[in-house]
Amino acid sequence: MIADRRLLEFLCPLCGSNVATYVHVQGRSGNPVRMPFYRCAGCTVQFGDIQRFKQLMRHTFDTNLHRVNEKPTIGAAAVPSWSPVAKSSDQ
Repeated sequence: MIADRRLLEFLCPLCGSNVATYVHVQGRSGNPVRMPFYRCAGCTVQFGDIQRFKQLMRHTFDTNLHRVNEKPTIGAAAVPSWSPVAKSSDQ
């Protein structure tokens, strides 16, 4: 059983891994505490939002327009064909 359905949609745009996990740290009591972000099991990069990370958005400041532009660095990663999410969206 997957605790977070969004983990099924993960495909790392950096290393191609399809496994992401929650980040856990040891709390003061010695028990593991789940942090509000994830990590890629392949390259271990940490991120907060799976959908946003999959798109690798680039933020650049345009000095002429005095604003921040947001553009995808590369195309959005596709949901893996083996994922239950992909199978449920086909129906």
